[in-house]
Amino acid sequence: MNNNYSPTAYVSYKGSQNPLSFTLRAQATIPCEFQLRQYPWDEQECIASVKILNVPPASLKINKTSSSVTFCPSSLVEYDVKECGFHGVRGGFNVSLSLARRSEFHIFATYIPTSLLVGLGYGTLFLPVDSFPERGGMSLTTLLVFISLYTEMASSLPKASYLKSIDVWFVFGIVYLSLVITVHLATCKSVMTSQRERKATPIAFFVRRWGNDPEFGFEKDKRSLSAGSKEATILRIARVSFGIITFLFVFLYFVVVSVT
Repeated sequence: MNNNYSPTAYVSYKGSQNPLSFTLRAQATIPCEFQLRQYPWDEQECIASVKILNVPPASLKINKTSSSVTFCPSSLVEYDVKECGFHGVRGGFNVSLSLARRSEFHIFATYIPTSLLVGLGYGTLFLPVDSFPERGGMSLTTLLVFISLYTEMASSLPKASYLKSIDVWFVFGIVYLSLVITVHLATCKSVMTSQRERKATPIAFFVRRWGNDPEFGFEKDKRSLSAGSKEATILRIARVSFGIITFLFVFLYFVVVSVT
């Protein structure tokens, strides 16, 4: 046995030559406050702040060259991950996550169907002026389907106390189709009156107004109602006006979305 052995002997090492490594694994659920005004075209940033409490802030130094995020997912269920960042701060560090929402679902489930409905409502303005039942029925049905789609979609959207981009799109569609119906109602009085007169006394009506040829009178009445009447003028103005409104809204909508 070595007589020089002592159980209280210590061996000292220089700290500069013997770095210590401490690994801590932690799992935490971190809430992030999202701004949803641009939903579903929004981009979000979630920041997790880690503070080291048992080390004085002045003694803690983060090596920015060797410190980084070792694993960063490329995509999540509803988002594409743009960047995972690591930033040293006084007394700890921050880990940031930049997200961009995946909008493919809303393009095919919301924007394309609602665009078709708005286009169908606009198309009713091109029906003949004397076809009020067809114009009114189609536009009203389109509005009801649009509202039903909005009600169903709103139940699955994230809740917020302000209007989101997708809400603005739906509100525009509802107001747009309502105005189309208003135009049709504005052109229905003379059309319905003319139709009732032809149904009630067709021969007497034509003879009284255009002479003894009922067929000629019917054709003349139909031409006047379709070409030069006040109702036809209203429809022509509405076709141009609603077309310009649609183009301006869609253009400004996506310009605002892309800029913000």
